[in-house]
Amino acid sequence: MTKWISTNFNYPTDTYAFKSGIFWTLLIRPLLFYFLLTVLASNPVHADNFEKATNAYNSHNYFKAEKLFLPLAENRNALAQKYLGIMYSQALGVEEDYSEAAKWFRKAADQGNSEAQYQLGLLYAFGLGVPLDNEMAATLFHTAAEKGEPNAQIAIGEFYLAGVGVSQDQPEGIKWIKKAVDQEHPKAMGIWGMLHLKGIGNLPQNDSEAAKWILQAVEQGDIEAQNLLGILYLQGIGKPQDYTEAAKWFKKAAEQGDMEAQNNMGSLCLYGLGGSNVLVHADMWYDLA
Repeated sequence: MTKWISTNFNYPTDTYAFKSGIFWTLLIRPLLFYFLLTVLASNPVHADNFEKATNAYNSHNYFKAEKLFLPLAENRNALAQKYLGIMYSQALGVEEDYSEAAKWFRKAADQGNSEAQYQLGLLYAFGLGVPLDNEMAATLFHTAAEKGEPNAQIAIGEFYLAGVGVSQDQPEGIKWIKKAVDQEHPKAMGIWGMLHLKGIGNLPQNDSEAAKWILQAVEQGDIEAQNLLGILYLQGIGKPQDYTEAAKWFKKAAEQGDMEAQNNMGSLCLYGLGGSNVLVHADMWYDLA
């Protein structure tokens, strides 16, 4: 913590600086401001309101959560600002408004909140509420990734792999995705499996290793990995070819909204693979996708 004043120094109270107000302006007022800011930040009333807000959010009572988060966010509570950003970007208790989401994410990001930095990066990457700017997205992803934010590590890793917003550098991309894998992030595990499946960068192509990581991602509930596991069973890659097992995993991912899995499920139904040859089922999955 910054040491504001040496405790061994006695300030004279009869000096010109003290009497003229310079002492107040240059020293006492900043200290008082810092003290008040610290007290307000640790105020049990504020902490209690934040807990009530998060409880309402977690209970899907988004209308109440927004009412509780707003005064906290206006009082520079970075976590409350982040929550408001999420609510406006996902239309949770409020109308979808990416510009408003960007405003709150930026306020939290400016205070160093890594998740807000990642979320703001996403808005720049897709041009939602802010101008499309992949370089800005990459900067935000990189900043958050360095703080250990796993989603940001995945994002900047994918940017380096594809050369989006940064110069293409596959070893650098692999490095960042591995950091997220080391945190046991499910999505990162699925991507790690795909990198082994294709032998990208300095990773050797290895079907068994790919299947191992994709299965680990599935066990942690990653939807995209469920679709990938279906593909492995469908094509007999790293797993015995098994259309029924492929259909099982496509269906799990499709029912959770994965569009690629919905298409894959439609194709299985269309060709009568995986235990179903009902054409109407194929149309249903294609319509969902």
